[in-house]
Amino acid sequence: MKIFTRCFTFLILLSFFSCQNPEQQVPSISENEELLSLFTVKETTQYLGVFDKFQAEELTVEKTPNANLYRLKGESILRLKSKDFPISSLIFKVERGKFYLQGNERDFIFQSEGKTKITASGRTTDLLDYEPSSNSSEVDLLLLGFLELTAPNEKRYHPKPLLENHRIQCSFWKTYYLTAVNTTRATTTDELSAAVESGVYNVGCSKIGGVDVSCFFESHFCIATQAYCCD
Repeated sequence: MKIFTRCFTFLILLSFFSCQNPEQQVPSISENEELLSLFTVKETTQYLGVFDKFQAEELTVEKTPNANLYRLKGESILRLKSKDFPISSLIFKVERGKFYLQGNERDFIFQSEGKTKITASGRTTDLLDYEPSSNSSEVDLLLLGFLELTAPNEKRYHPKPLLENHRIQCSFWKTYYLTAVNTTRATTTDELSAAVESGVYNVGCSKIGGVDVSCFFESHFCIATQAYCCD
């Protein structure tokens, strides 16, 4: 009788766990570890490798048992494909083995079979094979966040005041960064130049300095920026 009772109890427990919704199960910490192992940012830092170009002041790391949050501090604004994103509104998250921009879980970066992959607009490909879309500013932000967190420490700098070498005086909340993200230095520069010359994204604005271009992942992904002071 005792043997029967134990077997019956075991079967009930087995049935309970097998019927659980996988999305409701507590994710294993190991789901995130492979992705987190790529990150050079482990703790909160003021030394930045990508967002220093946009005068971000700090990258804050918040760790929980099942997720990591990465918040940016700063008062400037990124302008990507006609959309404005205040630096202080950007929060990136690692959860369930995925890296994504909070508020847009459809697009994410993850590790699979030892490779870094990206799912964007419903399509999954190796990150190094990804071609940025001409109309997805959220995916551009996702790439910027990932490049920030994986940038080598020797390429990290403490942001310098943008206006210290320029005559234009502009408050932080009037400073905008017209930005392009693409796969080569040439295509990224061309994309930004086209946006600048169109005049659509910089009406009522004055340039601060010139175009800045930086490349990552052996020059596969590049970022071009032009700072403006806008009314």
